[in-house]
Amino acid sequence: MSFLPRSYLPSTTTTTTPPPPEPSTQSSSPATSEHHQPNAPTPTTPPPHSRSPLPLFLAGLTFTSLSLLLTRRTLHRRHLALLPKFYNPPYHPLLGPSYPSPHTAPVNGAVEAIEALSIASVNVASFGLLVVGGGLWWWDVRGLEDLRGRVRRGMGVSVGGEGDAEEEMEEWIAGVLRRKEGKVERGRRRRREEEEDE
Repeated sequence: MSFLPRSYLPSTTTTTTPPPPEPSTQSSSPATSEHHQPNAPTPTTPPPHSRSPLPLFLAGLTFTSLSLLLTRRTLHRRHLALLPKFYNPPYHPLLGPSYPSPHTAPVNGAVEAIEALSIASVNVASFGLLVVGGGLWWWDVRGLEDLRGRVRRGMGVSVGGEGDAEEEMEEWIAGVLRRKEGKVERGRRRRREEEEDE
Protein backbone atom coordinates (compact mmCIF):
# COMPACT_ATOMS: atom_id res chain seq x y z
CA MET A 1 0.00 0.00 0.00
CA SER A 2 2.88 2.31 -0.64
CA PHE A 3 1.14 3.84 -3.66
CA LEU A 4 -1.38 5.67 -1.42
CA PRO A 5 -0.43 9.02 0.08
CA ARG A 6 0.26 9.08 3.79
CA SER A 7 -2.96 10.92 4.53
CA TYR A 8 -4.92 7.89 3.26
CA LEU A 9 -2.95 5.31 5.21
CA PRO A 10 -4.32 4.29 8.61
CA SER A 11 -2.42 5.65 11.54
CA THR A 12 -0.54 3.10 13.66
CA THR A 13 -0.26 5.33 16.69
CA THR A 14 -3.26 6.17 18.81
CA THR A 15 -3.86 9.79 19.52
CA THR A 16 -6.47 11.25 21.73
CA THR A 17 -8.29 14.30 20.64
CA PRO A 18 -9.32 16.83 23.20
CA PRO A 19 -13.06 17.04 23.83
CA PRO A 20 -14.85 19.95 22.20
CA PRO A 21 -15.25 22.98 24.41
CA GLU A 22 -18.49 23.11 26.31
CA PRO A 23 -20.82 25.96 25.54
CA SER A 24 -20.53 28.72 28.07
CA THR A 25 -23.33 29.13 30.52
CA GLN A 26 -23.11 32.88 30.34
CA SER A 27 -25.58 34.53 28.03
CA SER A 28 -23.81 36.17 25.19
CA SER A 29 -25.02 39.44 23.83
CA PRO A 30 -27.42 39.18 20.85
CA ALA A 31 -25.17 41.33 18.68
CA THR A 32 -22.29 38.86 18.85
CA SER A 33 -24.52 35.81 18.36
CA GLU A 34 -26.14 37.32 15.25
CA HIS A 35 -22.81 38.05 13.60
CA HIS A 36 -21.22 34.71 14.44
CA GLN A 37 -23.30 32.20 12.44
CA PRO A 38 -21.02 30.80 9.76
CA ASN A 39 -23.27 27.86 8.90
CA ALA A 40 -26.55 29.76 8.82
CA PRO A 41 -28.26 29.39 5.45
CA THR A 42 -28.81 32.60 3.59
CA PRO A 43 -32.13 32.89 1.79
CA THR A 44 -31.68 33.18 -1.94
CA THR A 45 -34.55 34.38 -4.06
CA PRO A 46 -34.19 34.24 -7.80
CA PRO A 47 -34.90 37.40 -9.72
CA PRO A 48 -38.46 37.66 -11.03
CA HIS A 49 -37.38 37.24 -14.67
CA SER A 50 -35.41 34.03 -14.11
CA ARG A 51 -37.92 31.45 -15.28
CA SER A 52 -36.33 28.30 -16.54
CA PRO A 53 -36.76 27.54 -20.26
CA LEU A 54 -36.94 23.81 -19.52
CA PRO A 55 -40.79 23.70 -19.51
CA LEU A 56 -40.80 25.19 -23.02
CA PHE A 57 -38.44 22.45 -24.19
CA LEU A 58 -40.51 19.75 -22.52
CA ALA A 59 -43.71 21.15 -24.07
CA GLY A 60 -42.04 21.08 -27.48
CA LEU A 61 -40.94 17.50 -26.89
CA THR A 62 -44.47 16.50 -25.86
CA PHE A 63 -46.15 18.24 -28.79
CA THR A 64 -43.64 16.80 -31.25
CA SER A 65 -44.29 13.29 -29.92
CA LEU A 66 -48.05 13.79 -30.15
CA SER A 67 -47.86 15.23 -33.67
CA LEU A 68 -45.71 12.31 -34.82
CA LEU A 69 -48.23 9.90 -33.31
CA LEU A 70 -51.05 11.74 -35.11
CA THR A 71 -49.15 11.63 -38.40
CA ARG A 72 -48.46 7.93 -38.04
CA ARG A 73 -52.11 7.17 -37.28
CA THR A 74 -53.27 9.19 -40.28
CA LEU A 75 -50.82 7.53 -42.65
CA HIS A 76 -51.79 4.11 -41.35
CA ARG A 77 -55.49 4.88 -41.81
CA ARG A 78 -54.86 6.10 -45.37
CA HIS A 79 -52.85 3.01 -46.16
CA LEU A 80 -55.64 0.73 -44.90
CA ALA A 81 -58.21 2.65 -46.96
CA LEU A 82 -56.21 1.97 -50.11
CA LEU A 83 -56.10 -1.79 -49.58
CA PRO A 84 -59.03 -3.64 -51.23
CA LYS A 85 -61.34 -5.82 -49.20
CA PHE A 86 -61.00 -9.59 -49.59
CA TYR A 87 -64.02 -10.18 -51.82
CA ASN A 88 -64.15 -6.70 -53.32
CA PRO A 89 -64.57 -6.77 -57.11
CA PRO A 90 -62.41 -4.29 -59.02
CA TYR A 91 -65.45 -2.86 -60.80
CA HIS A 92 -69.18 -2.44 -60.28
CA PRO A 93 -70.84 -5.86 -60.54
CA LEU A 94 -74.03 -4.61 -62.30
CA LEU A 95 -72.73 -1.71 -64.40
CA GLY A 96 -69.59 -3.32 -65.73
CA PRO A 97 -65.85 -2.61 -65.83
CA SER A 98 -66.28 1.08 -66.77
CA TYR A 99 -67.55 1.95 -63.29
CA PRO A 100 -65.55 1.62 -60.05
CA SER A 101 -66.68 -0.70 -57.32
CA PRO A 102 -69.19 0.78 -54.84
CA HIS A 103 -67.18 -0.70 -51.98
CA THR A 104 -64.06 1.42 -52.58
CA ALA A 105 -63.54 4.40 -50.33
CA PRO A 106 -64.58 7.68 -51.92
CA VAL A 107 -61.72 10.08 -52.56
CA ASN A 108 -62.15 13.78 -51.88
CA GLY A 109 -59.02 15.66 -52.90
CA ALA A 110 -59.91 18.92 -51.12
CA VAL A 111 -60.47 17.23 -47.77
CA GLU A 112 -57.25 15.23 -48.09
CA ALA A 113 -55.29 18.37 -48.99
CA ILE A 114 -56.68 20.28 -45.98
CA GLU A 115 -55.91 17.34 -43.70
CA ALA A 116 -52.35 17.07 -45.04
CA LEU A 117 -51.81 20.82 -44.63
CA SER A 118 -53.10 20.81 -41.06
CA ILE A 119 -50.94 17.82 -40.09
CA ALA A 120 -47.87 19.44 -41.68
CA SER A 121 -48.59 22.71 -39.85
CA VAL A 122 -48.90 20.93 -36.51
CA ASN A 123 -45.66 19.05 -37.14
CA VAL A 124 -43.74 22.19 -38.08
CA ALA A 125 -45.10 24.21 -35.13
CA SER A 126 -44.33 21.49 -32.59
CA PHE A 127 -40.85 20.90 -34.00
CA GLY A 128 -40.20 24.66 -33.94
CA LEU A 129 -41.29 24.80 -30.30
CA LEU A 130 -38.93 21.91 -29.56
CA VAL A 131 -35.98 23.61 -31.28
CA VAL A 132 -36.57 27.03 -29.70
CA GLY A 133 -37.15 25.58 -26.22
CA GLY A 134 -34.09 23.34 -26.53
CA GLY A 135 -31.92 26.23 -27.69
CA LEU A 136 -33.08 28.47 -24.86
CA TRP A 137 -32.49 25.69 -22.35
CA TRP A 138 -29.07 24.79 -23.79
CA TRP A 139 -27.78 28.38 -23.70
CA ASP A 140 -29.61 29.14 -20.44
CA VAL A 141 -31.52 32.14 -21.76
CA ARG A 142 -33.96 33.10 -19.03
CA GLY A 143 -35.89 35.90 -20.66
CA LEU A 144 -36.09 38.49 -23.36
CA GLU A 145 -33.75 40.92 -21.60
CA ASP A 146 -31.17 38.17 -21.15
CA LEU A 147 -31.42 37.31 -24.85
CA ARG A 148 -31.06 40.97 -25.86
CA GLY A 149 -27.99 41.36 -23.68
CA ARG A 150 -26.35 38.25 -25.13
CA VAL A 151 -27.04 39.32 -28.71
CA ARG A 152 -25.71 42.81 -28.06
CA ARG A 153 -22.58 41.45 -26.41
CA GLY A 154 -22.11 39.10 -29.35
CA MET A 155 -22.41 42.01 -31.79
CA GLY A 156 -19.95 44.07 -29.78
CA VAL A 157 -22.47 46.68 -28.65
CA SER A 158 -22.13 47.92 -25.10
CA VAL A 159 -25.02 46.71 -23.00
CA GLY A 160 -25.00 49.78 -20.75
CA GLY A 161 -25.78 52.20 -23.58
CA GLU A 162 -29.24 50.85 -24.25
CA GLY A 163 -30.99 54.13 -23.50
CA ASP A 164 -28.87 56.14 -25.93
CA ALA A 165 -29.39 53.67 -28.76
CA GLU A 166 -33.13 53.60 -28.15
CA GLU A 167 -33.32 57.40 -28.12
CA GLU A 168 -31.40 57.58 -31.40
CA MET A 169 -33.74 55.02 -32.93
CA GLU A 170 -36.80 56.95 -31.72
CA GLU A 171 -35.43 60.19 -33.17
CA TRP A 172 -34.71 58.50 -36.49
CA ILE A 173 -38.21 56.98 -36.69
CA ALA A 174 -39.79 60.32 -35.75
CA GLY A 175 -37.80 62.03 -38.52
CA VAL A 176 -38.89 59.44 -41.09
CA LEU A 177 -42.52 59.81 -40.06
CA ARG A 178 -42.30 63.64 -40.27
CA ARG A 179 -40.89 63.42 -43.80
CA LYS A 180 -43.63 60.99 -44.80
CA GLU A 181 -46.34 63.24 -43.36
CA GLY A 182 -44.83 66.21 -45.23
CA LYS A 183 -44.94 64.27 -48.51
CA VAL A 184 -48.55 63.26 -47.92
CA GLU A 185 -49.52 66.84 -47.08
CA ARG A 186 -47.78 68.19 -50.22
CA GLY A 187 -49.61 65.59 -52.31
CA ARG A 188 -52.95 66.68 -50.84
CA ARG A 189 -52.19 70.36 -51.59
CA ARG A 190 -51.31 69.54 -55.18
CA ARG A 191 -54.55 67.61 -55.63
CA ARG A 192 -56.55 70.50 -54.16
CA GLU A 193 -54.81 73.00 -56.41
CA GLU A 194 -55.43 70.80 -59.46
CA GLU A 195 -59.10 70.42 -58.50
CA GLU A 196 -59.45 74.19 -58.04
CA ASP A 197 -57.79 74.91 -61.38
CA GLU A 198 -60.29 72.66 -63.19
